[in-house]
Amino acid sequence: MQNDKGVEINQRFFYALDKLVSEGSLKSARAFCMENDYLVTNLSRLRKEPSREFPLHLLEALVKDYGVSGDWLLTGKGHIIKKSLYM
Repeated sequence: MQNDKGVEINQRFFYALDKLVSEGSLKSARAFCMENDYLVTNLSRLRKEPSREFPLHLLEALVKDYGVSGDWLLTGKGHIIKKSLYM
């Protein structure tokens, strides 16, 4: 079971995931699960029960593969999307 900070990270994860889907950067949550070898039913359970332990490889995937800011994801500070190094 996660503490309050873990629950906040869970909420930011799903906010970012939903944003990526709505923007078209990601086809669907199901596609994200398939890409990351994770069961859709487990993802649904994490959304419904945010106090469950969160698999860290899913956080890593948002950061590495979709440009979500690790700082924002973990702390809630800064911008949701990493700034490009070439801006």
